[in-house]
Amino acid sequence: MSFPNIYTHRKVADTAARSCDICYKQSTSVLITPEKQVNQAAVEAKKKKEMAEEVERVKKEYEEKQRRKKEKDAEKDKDKDKEKGKDDKKDDEKKSDDKSKDKDKNFLQPASREEEAS
Repeated sequence: MSFPNIYTHRKVADTAARSCDICYKQSTSVLITPEKQVNQAAVEAKKKKEMAEEVERVKKEYEEKQRRKKEKDAEKDKDKDKEKGKDDKKDDEKKSDDKSKDKDKNFLQPASREEEAS
């Protein structure tokens, strides 16, 4: 398969000037192959489509990160609640132990005072 050597000469506006492939100077005369003619509107539409796809991809990534963050926060809250529940149970046990010790001390102290008085 050979490369076709057919070009079309086209004059373009100064704002659309291209650089020469050999000397790299700006030129308003361009050569275009028939298969490679590019419609400016098609190029812009393609760029817009690519940008829209990129925006959607970034949105999905952001939403995924936010969802993961919420899950981690919920998990931390559950862990804190569990720890708080354990702490509450421990505090209740300590309080009940303290109360029983106080009762034992109160029970023993009056008896020893009675013995001293007698």
